[in-house]
Amino acid sequence: MQTSGVITRRITGIGIGLSFLAMWYFQGWVARVMLTVLGVLAVWEMVSAIENKGAKPVRAVSVIYMALCLPFSYLAGMSGLFALTCVTAMVGLCISMFHADVETDSAAMTLFPIIYPGMLFAVLIDMTRIEPKIVSTLMMGFIYGATMLNDIMAYEIGTLYGKRKMAPVLSPKKTWEGSIAGEVTSVIMCALMPYIVRGLASLLPMLGTYEPGLFPPIWLCALFGLVSGAAAQAGDLCASMVKRYCGIKDYGTLFPGHGGVMDRMDGILFSGLCASILFVVIMR
Repeated sequence: MQTSGVITRRITGIGIGLSFLAMWYFQGWVARVMLTVLGVLAVWEMVSAIENKGAKPVRAVSVIYMALCLPFSYLAGMSGLFALTCVTAMVGLCISMFHADVETDSAAMTLFPIIYPGMLFAVLIDMTRIEPKIVSTLMMGFIYGATMLNDIMAYEIGTLYGKRKMAPVLSPKKTWEGSIAGEVTSVIMCALMPYIVRGLASLLPMLGTYEPGLFPPIWLCALFGLVSGAAAQAGDLCASMVKRYCGIKDYGTLFPGHGGVMDRMDGILFSGLCASILFVVIMR
């Protein structure tokens, strides 16, 4: 990558990081609206990618689904999102059935963006409702902070020292050296995150009030870092697999040097699902 390209990528990366920092600080409706907007843009990108392959998905179905996730989550939580997903899938199939040129591929690809990335964004949106706020702060630190540092370290170490290709067909630049560096970073950050959040919360009351017993034990945080770090990297490779199938290099051009929303959110979506299991199922 040329020097100008590296500079552009890093400047854009700082801007993306500051945006996620603002979402982490304000949380609540700020986070919900930001995630909904990102979700709409992501499904739009996914439909465009699928169209590049030659299929004809009904774009409006997945876009409307993503826009409705916010009110359904607010009014009825995960059960409301489940109902919305089922109804949207049914409607999408019915609309595809009445197209002039009925194609099974196009009908299936109408549903695909609802599942990926739609449902994963829906999980992130619904998780902004987690209480108390200090737990939500920790959760968002896991999802966004640790995952982004995982990605940064994997890229930097892989670029400098990477020799063994991890998935040369899907992502030629990814190396095992970078992957291991990202995993180690994720484990360390998740183990330290409870202490970081407690310290910041004492200075910034808006992040919530800490009480003993609210956070998972440190060993579980470290284990989560290991699992979510691997999931984030798997999410990155899954997004690359779809790009390869669709014959595109990036999902979009919204973020210069990084690509589109999906190019930045791929790992976070998978990490967010892991966080949902930890905070909604295990820590309930």
